Amino acid sequence: MKNLENQIPNPEQISTQEEPTSPLMERPVIVQASNTTAEDLQKIEQIREKLGLLNSQELPLTTMGQFVLDKKQKGETLSVGEGIHAGRDKVYTGGSIPGIEIKPDYVYRAIDEATLRKYIQYDSVEGHLEAPDIYAHEKDNNGVDWYLGGVCLRYGSFVLETKAKADSFEIADKDHHMMAQDPYVRHVKSEGGTEKSIHMDDVKVYKISKGEEGARQAVEIDKNNF
Repeated sequence: MKNLENQIPNPEQISTQEEPTSPLMERPVIVQASNTTAEDLQKIEQIREKLGLLNSQELPLTTMGQFVLDKKQKGETLSVGEGIHAGRDKVYTGGSIPGIEIKPDYVYRAIDEATLRKYIQYDSVEGHLEAPDIYAHEKDNNGVDWYLGGVCLRYGSFVLETKAKADSFEIADKDHHMMAQDPYVRHVKSEGGTEKSIHMDDVKVYKISKGEEGARQAVEIDKNNF
């Protein structure tokens, strides 16, 4: 990405619109903001072809992600205006939650119990929707939300985990507005209400609970006996 040492984003020029849930296209096409270079897009496509999986540690950072990383490495704090665009969601990565290893080439979605029971009933993640819910890049908020390489627990205490197959997930980051507070954790989308909706057979489910001292613990649950 471009060197941002002398390019502090102007909050007034950055969209603050948050992104809810939605779908995909026939073949995944990565579309970042207009200042994403051809080299970045080529690297993403090479990752797809080589692994068949997206990997949060190998994808080029967004402009805001690189800016935040540069500030942290210099020991500088973000201004209030910059912080607005530096991620709303606290995310967990790696082995930060005992009982689950959060991997960079897997995606994670936190949900509540009622939603989990619905997914088990229909054997898919939002596949039961009557109308397709498909992400159309930066033009809308459609699609089913996941995080690549991290998980945010504000959305529920049950965590879905599945491989980040490149033909099933679309990167949904806005180049100047992060969803996760970690620049290496990427916002991605899958389809709802289509044949490409994620099947529960391909998903592991973890129950996240808090211990007496408030520490979180993950335990994998049996979907078939839930």
